[in-house]
Amino acid sequence: MIPAVHRNGIGGENAAYCSPSIRATNSSDATVEELVIGIEYMATAGKSLAGGTVTPYADIKIRRQDTQFFYQLAIADCKGLEGQVTVVRCVYSTGEDCSVHLS
Repeated sequence: MIPAVHRNGIGGENAAYCSPSIRATNSSDATVEELVIGIEYMATAGKSLAGGTVTPYADIKIRRQDTQFFYQLAIADCKGLEGQVTVVRCVYSTGEDCSVHLS
């Protein structure tokens, strides 16, 4: 789900921030028309909240993936970053709710 994180920033250490990319893969037998996930990011093994995102995806074809990039989090160091995912909405192109098929 979070295949890479990047440490970015211009200037001194205080300007640095951690930025994850978020990947969604459609392993079903139908196109995912709309997927919206919420992620709460925790730093240092769940000890402090590092930020959160609501990430929308659209039209993810069968056996394909989509990646959203560069959400700026409130931490400078990406080490130990974890995310807790909540599915806000998931709909197949048939109109069926696909959130019941997610694990």
